Amino acid sequence: MIQKMGARTVLALGVISVTSGFIGASFATKFWHLYITIGLLFGSGGCFIYFTSITVLAQYFNRRRGVVVGIAISGSGIGASVMAPVLRYLLSQLDFRWTMRILGGCMFVCLSLAACLVRPFDQTPSALTIRTQPDLGVVDLTPSPTSTTQRVDPPCHTNTDTNSSSLRTTRSRTTGPQDEYSRPLSGNEPVASSSSASTVPTPSPTDDTASSLDFALFRSISYTLIFLGTNLFALVYLVPLLLAPSYATSIGLTAAQGATMISISSAVGIVSRIIIGYISDRYGVLNTTVVCCFISGLACLLLWLQAQTYALLATFMVFYGCFAGSSIMLFPVAATRAVPASRVSSALGFVFFAHTIGYLLGTPLAQFIIQVQHGGYAGAIVFVGIANLICGVIVLIARIAADPRLWIAI
Repeated sequence: MIQKMGARTVLALGVISVTSGFIGASFATKFWHLYITIGLLFGSGGCFIYFTSITVLAQYFNRRRGVVVGIAISGSGIGASVMAPVLRYLLSQLDFRWTMRILGGCMFVCLSLAACLVRPFDQTPSALTIRTQPDLGVVDLTPSPTSTTQRVDPPCHTNTDTNSSSLRTTRSRTTGPQDEYSRPLSGNEPVASSSSASTVPTPSPTDDTASSLDFALFRSISYTLIFLGTNLFALVYLVPLLLAPSYATSIGLTAAQGATMISISSAVGIVSRIIIGYISDRYGVLNTTVVCCFISGLACLLLWLQAQTYALLATFMVFYGCFAGSSIMLFPVAATRAVPASRVSSALGFVFFAHTIGYLLGTPLAQFIIQVQHGGYAGAIVFVGIANLICGVIVLIARIAADPRLWIAI
């Protein structure tokens, strides 16, 4: 949708959908009305806004992509920390209907302003690089490295008294990527080394491929493994956040203490995502993702599984909010490193789709495990912890596939 309609159009649809969801929910009289307004309208609108914003950012930045995406996603932690007390205050002063209408109005104003400030990235996939050599005064047209050369012989005058001369015009046309999917993951793009260089944009037939569902992305082993890791991680990411309040009451804590667990995790994520984003830019996004996944899994098995007090449960939420919250940010960044720059949008589209499927299935699956154990949380906790560890192994394999030299920042 972003490539077909443009980023601002998709953002506008998201703003309308989110606002309609809140306003429509204020008029709900039956439970299924909330499925349509909050579930469908608000959910789809939120996806349009979130995914479009991250995609545009990822296209603008390369070297500092991790910290930039970290700053952007840390806003979700700020929103969660602020909206919880605001929502409680509005519900205590007003009824549900007017609370939804006020939130809808605030969303419309804030999101409309943000959508107007977004500047879509104008990217030209292929270009001819003109390199000027001042010493010789030669202008060299160097086409993209993945090209075929076609010779066109125009009609020319032939003199029978002298040798014939032919004028040959060489035209280069890009036929498609040959080895761009197998390039190493790195934060550095190729730069022309010349004394003076400029680019002349030329149309590329690869635009049609990039604007559709580009399943050729899965020819890259690293990208395929990152995609699989994203699926598994998204499946369990929300489980601790959504089960923390009920788990807190099951060990004897109050409902208010259980509600603070989400706020703790969100507050920690505000700072940690920026810091870990910076670390990923410096030491490699795949290296950082592996460490974050392993720490998240160990925190579930060593802290959450043993948590019987408020202090230990809060400690777990700090670790989980820091490292799991950063991992969910790093997977899209890692996906952009595994593909050519012209296919960032398609790569992120598959990754965000994987997020959506995981979010939908993860919590019901964990609740099913709890029901099978007659209300016990141990099985669900072990499931989340092992899934995080497996994600770390998958990303580690992707890391080795990209470059077996583990001391290299990738």
